[in-house]
Amino acid sequence: MVLSLLVLCFTLLQSPATVSGSEVCYNNFNGQNTTTNCTGSEYCCRNGESYAINLEENEVCSTEESCANTTDIPTSCLISVDGVESMYGCGTGAYCCHEQGRAFFYRAVQWEDVCGFPGSGCGPVFEVDWSVEREVQCYDACATISKMTVDGIGYLAFLETDDLECSKDTVKKCGSYEVCLSTKTELMFDSPNVLGGTSEYLMTFTYRSCAAAEVVSDQDLYCGELVKGITEGLNYEGMTLSDVESYCAFQDVCTDDYCVAESDRIGDFPAWAIVLIVLLILAVIVIIVVIAFCFCRDRGQVQPDPTPVPMEEIIVQQEDPRTRRIRELEAMLTAAINARDMADLQLATDAVEEEHMEGEMREKYDKACALLEQLLARDAETKRRELEEAEREAAEAKRKMEEAEAEVERRRKAEEEAARIREAERLAEEARKRWARIWPRVQVLRALNAVDADAKAKAMEAARRAREEEERQKREEEERRERALACKKMLRGAVNANTIEKLENAIKHTERETFQTTLMEHDDELKRLYAEAREALDKLRKEEEEKRLAEEKRLEEERRIGEEKRQAALARLGEIEIILKRGISDRNIDLLRSGIKQADENYLQKDLFPDYDNAKVLLERLEKIEKIKKNIMELKRPLIAELKSMANPPVPVIKAMTGAFLLMGEKASYLKEWNNIVILLNKTGQLSVKRRVQELELDRVTDEIAKSAEDTMFGLSSDEVYEANQAASLFYDWADMICYEYKQLKNGK
Repeated sequence: MVLSLLVLCFTLLQSPATVSGSEVCYNNFNGQNTTTNCTGSEYCCRNGESYAINLEENEVCSTEESCANTTDIPTSCLISVDGVESMYGCGTGAYCCHEQGRAFFYRAVQWEDVCGFPGSGCGPVFEVDWSVEREVQCYDACATISKMTVDGIGYLAFLETDDLECSKDTVKKCGSYEVCLSTKTELMFDSPNVLGGTSEYLMTFTYRSCAAAEVVSDQDLYCGELVKGITEGLNYEGMTLSDVESYCAFQDVCTDDYCVAESDRIGDFPAWAIVLIVLLILAVIVIIVVIAFCFCRDRGQVQPDPTPVPMEEIIVQQEDPRTRRIRELEAMLTAAINARDMADLQLATDAVEEEHMEGEMREKYDKACALLEQLLARDAETKRRELEEAEREAAEAKRKMEEAEAEVERRRKAEEEAARIREAERLAEEARKRWARIWPRVQVLRALNAVDADAKAKAMEAARRAREEEERQKREEEERRERALACKKMLRGAVNANTIEKLENAIKHTERETFQTTLMEHDDELKRLYAEAREALDKLRKEEEEKRLAEEKRLEEERRIGEEKRQAALARLGEIEIILKRGISDRNIDLLRSGIKQADENYLQKDLFPDYDNAKVLLERLEKIEKIKKNIMELKRPLIAELKSMANPPVPVIKAMTGAFLLMGEKASYLKEWNNIVILLNKTGQLSVKRRVQELELDRVTDEIAKSAEDTMFGLSSDEVYEANQAASLFYDWADMICYEYKQLKNGK
C-alpha cells in the first residue's frame, strides 16, 4: 500500500499543468527595443498597418494605438548579398544590417541602420556571457515539426503528438557552461508517391539542444550537420529524397534557469510534496527493517526439511560408481552419434577404450566406431580430392610460368636481333655520311692536282653535285623528323583520348605520311605508338560492336516482352480506354496519369491512338497549370508585400494583374484603378487571391471573360512581366495558361 501511495504521489507531481500564455511580439519603437505580450485579439504591427507574426493571414489589431509608429523585428529577413536574394534567419533581438557593398535588408524601413552585430552583415546576435556558470534546463535533442505540406496540402493533422511538441522525457540539465539553443530548419524535397510519380514536400523543423560556445559561434557547420541528419533520417524511413533544398538558422539562445514549459521542469517540487516523499521513504525503510528482523529470527531456528527426496535421486545415490560411469559414457556416445561430429565421436570412443568398457556398451560402441570410420573415410577422401586439385592447379601454374619464361626469352632474342640490325644500319648511315663529307674534298683535291682543265672542271662539278646531294639529304632528314614528330604527337593524343574518331584520324594521317617512306623502319617509338593505336582502335570497334549487338538483343527482348504484355492486356484495352476518355472529358489529372501509366506498362500506346496522345498532351498542360498554382500558393509574404506596396506599378504588372482578376470574375471597370487591385490582394479567407486561384474551374469562365483577359494581356511575355515584378509574373503565367486551356476545351481538345 505504501508503494502504491508513492507511485500515486510521483504521478501527481509529474502530471502536466495547464498554462495559459500569449503571443510575444518584439517591437522597435522610437529606437527602443521593447517586448509586447499580445492577447488573443492583439497582433504585432508595422508602420501603422496590421501585421501578424507566425500567423497564416494578416489580422486587424485590437486597438488603433497598438499599430502607431511601431516596427516589428521578424524571425526571418529577406536580404540580398552580392546581388542575390535569399532568406536569412534573425533570432530574438537580432537586426538585419545595412552595410555598403556587402549586405542590405530588402525594402527596410526603420531598422536597416541598427546593426545588432557590426561587421557580420545580416545575422543573429546572441550576447551570451560564457564565463558565467549556470544550470539550464532544456529540451535536449528534440525535433518538432511546425509545418508540413505535400503538393501544397497541409498534413500537420496527420502527425503524432511527439512530432508536434517536445516531450518532457527529453528535458535534461545542460552542462555548467552550456546554453539552450533553438534552430529552425526548412526542408524542401521531392519523394516518390504511391501512384508512381513524385510529390513535393515542404517541412519546417525546430531543433532544441544544449550547446557550448563553439557550437553557437559556428552556425554553418552546426546547420550543415543538422540538415544532413534530418535528410539521412528521412531516407532511412524509406522516403528517398531528391532535389533537396534547405534553409537553416539559429532562432534563439536561452540562458535562463528554465527553457522548458513549467509542467516539464525537473527537480522543482513544492515543499509539501518534498515532506510527503520524505515521510513515505521513512515508512518504507521501517517496513524493510521489520521484514528483515523477522526473517533473521526465523533463520536462527532449525526447521525440518519437509521437501521429500525424489525416488530417482535416491536410486542414483545408491548406484554403483561403475554403473553410473557406464550411463555417462552411453550418454556421451549417444550425443556424439546424434551430432555426427568426428571430434566428439573420437573423444567418446577413446574414453570408453581407456576405461575398458567396450563390452558393457557393445552396440553403441560399435555403432560409434562404424560412424567414426565413415566420417574419417569421407574426410580422407575430401582431403585427397583437395590435394589432387591443388596439385593440378600447381602443375597448370608451372606450365603457364614456363610458357611465359619461354615467351620472355623469345622476345629478348628478337629484341637483341633488332638491336644488332639497328646498330648495323646506324654504322652504315654514318659511313655514308662520312663518304659524303670526304668525297667532295677528294674531288677538289683531284681537280687542284689535275693538269687538264676539263678534268678540273669535272671535279668541281662533281663536288658541287655532292654538296647539293648532302644538303638535300639533310632537308629530307629534317622533314622526316618533323613528320615523325607530328605523327607521334597525333597518335599519342588519340591513344590518350581513346575514341574511335580520333584513333582513325591519327592512323590514317600516319599511314599517309609514311607511305613509300622508311619512317616506320627507323623510328621505333613511332612504330610502337602506331601499333598501340591500331590495337586500341580494334578494341574499341570490338566493344562498339558488342554494345550494338547487346542493345539490339535488349531491344528485341523488350519488344518480345512488350508484345507478350500487350497480348495479355488486350482484354483490359476497353477498361483503359474508358479511363483515358473519362480523364480527358473530366480533365482529371489522377485518371489521366493512371490511364497513361497502364498503357505504358502494357505497351498499348498504338492500340489506344488517338486517346493516348490526347491524354499525354492534356496531362502536360494540366500539370503545368497545377505547378503554377502551387508556385502562387507558396508565394512568400515579402514578394506579395512588394507587389501591394507599388504606388505606380509598371504597365506589364497592371496588365498581368488585371487579366488575372478578370478570369476570377471581377469587372473590368472596377480593375481600372490600381488601388482596387491592391484591395483585392489584401482580402483574406475565402476571398483571398491564393484561394480564388486554387478553386477556379474552367466551366466558370465564359467566352466574354476569356476574350477580355486575353485582349488585356495581349503583347506581354512572361520574361517582361518577371523583370517588372516576380509575383506578378506568376499570376500572368496562370492567366495565360487558363486562357489557352479554355480555347482548347472549347475546340474539344
